[in-house]
Amino acid sequence: MTIEDLKNVYLFKHLSDETLRDLASISTIREYEPGQVLFFEGEKAENLYILLEGKLKVYKTTFKGIEIFIHQFGPVSMIGELANFEKIPYPATAEFMTEGKALAINFKVFEEKFLKNPDILLSILKSLSNKIRMLNHFIDSTVVLSAEARVAKLILESPEIFEILKHNQIASFLNITPETLSRVLSKLKDKKIISIEGKKIQIKDREKLRKVSKDEPLIFVK
Repeated sequence: MTIEDLKNVYLFKHLSDETLRDLASISTIREYEPGQVLFFEGEKAENLYILLEGKLKVYKTTFKGIEIFIHQFGPVSMIGELANFEKIPYPATAEFMTEGKALAINFKVFEEKFLKNPDILLSILKSLSNKIRMLNHFIDSTVVLSAEARVAKLILESPEIFEILKHNQIASFLNITPETLSRVLSKLKDKKIISIEGKKIQIKDREKLRKVSKDEPLIFVK
């Protein structure tokens, strides 16, 4: 772990080299394969994690073993920091969807030595603010938006995910059944909004797809 590694993290880019050396002494970079877990729901929160590379899904598991997808993260993001600050177990599981890297920082020492730094505090506040927006997004995608809108929104934001994951995994993210996902994709393809070649999805009409993602009615000109 070097200070140059830490300088590439937005949270620490304004820190002095001396401070970065202190921070490097309590930090490690870990590499992960697809399917590996960063932390489990209910696990004690001992490290502050920052996603450096790859894509990560965060989900809860019901008593029946069903995954409830909450959010997908890309770099560079703090992951699960609320559990650290509230001193509670992680409320959800974080699992890598792709190969990735994460920075793990001993939170107890970090809290004692670094949280008085105003630049770090501001970055943490911004991250927590993003989590509030994420919660609003989760409510929209699971309660407010239709299945069609959820699928369209995912295609707009992360079309590559369809090349990485199986349909049942994607359906789990969207909290719909695999059959519903297939039906929606076929509908979008029939309306020439998207094209599907193997596992690759291409957007043919971005404006119509955007309207579907917002549950707006489509008007077709004959």
